[in-house]
Amino acid sequence: MIWLQLILAGLFLLALLTGLYAAAANQRRHKERARQAGERGWRYAPGGWQPVFKTNYRLTGSTMRGVIWELDRVWRNGRLEFIWRAEKAPLPYGAVVVLPAQMEEAPDLLVAPFKLHRIRPLPPNWPPDYELFATHNALVERCLGTAVIHILRQYPPWPQSGSLGRIVWQQKSLIIVGRYENDWAALDRIVALGEALTDGCR
Repeated sequence: MIWLQLILAGLFLLALLTGLYAAAANQRRHKERARQAGERGWRYAPGGWQPVFKTNYRLTGSTMRGVIWELDRVWRNGRLEFIWRAEKAPLPYGAVVVLPAQMEEAPDLLVAPFKLHRIRPLPPNWPPDYELFATHNALVERCLGTAVIHILRQYPPWPQSGSLGRIVWQQKSLIIVGRYENDWAALDRIVALGEALTDGCR
């Protein structure tokens, strides 16, 4: 009986030490991410109600035009994703959607609620990895300029880590979804894309 109690006590102590080690390691990761975010002029906050044990987080910042954005690292639909959003993004009218050409879902089902049409011809140098939909062709000319196209061409193909999942832009709501990648270059890219869209729209 004593041996059983000792074994149980040892297992409990081992589990406790493992949990404390994991929490300490997670706390170090949060501090390092906060430092990296601060260097970029962003704010960092751990996610979840027990952040010491959670790896999700939120970044917030603003564009040169003063558009406030937030970026979350979340677990959704069985995979990790980055979701960048700005609720006061200045799209003049209508809606624009960008989707991977090789995505699993049928694109027409995703764009039907917005009453969009497939843009043809595509803008010059448009990357072939993406389909472009909009309510008005003029929106593409006004809001998807060379800076946006340049960033799109830097993304890895879908569904690789760090790839672009979708852009959904309605008049005052811009959402960019990307596959998670444990690399600050992926964060820099999605933030740069959001800023190029919001600040480049004429």
